[in-house]
Amino acid sequence: MAKSETSGITANLHTLLERMRHATFTQGARVIALTAPHANAGNSLIAALFARRLHETGLKVLLVDASLPPDPRTSPGRWSPGDGGGLHLVSREAEGPDRLWIAIHPDDAGRFNDPARLRSLFETELSAYDAVIVDCAPARIGSGAAIEAMTIAAISGATLVIGKANRTFGHERDAALALLAECRAPLAGFVINDIIAPSLGSEIAREVRRFRRLRPRWADRLAAWAESLPLFNLPA
Repeated sequence: MAKSETSGITANLHTLLERMRHATFTQGARVIALTAPHANAGNSLIAALFARRLHETGLKVLLVDASLPPDPRTSPGRWSPGDGGGLHLVSREAEGPDRLWIAIHPDDAGRFNDPARLRSLFETELSAYDAVIVDCAPARIGSGAAIEAMTIAAISGATLVIGKANRTFGHERDAALALLAECRAPLAGFVINDIIAPSLGSEIAREVRRFRRLRPRWADRLAAWAESLPLFNLPA
């Protein structure tokens, strides 16, 4: 990738993260939930980048991974939200935000889907953090996660929904937003992941350029055509 292209992506990403910050943390939200209409929308990566960006502003930030499925290898009853056990599982990082992976036994899913217990976890046990960024499972019924995204979103201060450019369809977006609205989640915005997720035209161009050694002119022309054709570069 050319240096100018890298600089452009970095600038665009910084702008995106700043918009997310202004729509959530600067509006008074401390617990910020990020979810998506489906898997592989880049939700975890955006959550990690967002947490790091907040950390860079001087805040004490915790990134929580609540997108994990139930794990029968985990000891049942190891801890419950609100009992103080979660704080001991936080991984303190020398650089960047601290991390907490919520891995629970299937038998404990009921306690972790209790809004009152989750609120106690975020607001009492983890009260030392200025901001808590929660990477949630997809906001759809039957996501397979141990904790439903709607449960976390409902007790958050703000919820962001991440859609992937040219991969998230309108009906998927609308279904996720409807579920979140039903649980009265404080929706702060719908973020289109078009920086890290390339358009269809960009993906075609990337594959075509692999043949430059054999047919350089043909590869360059076809790649340029794929990147310029509106049909391949529509917004989500």
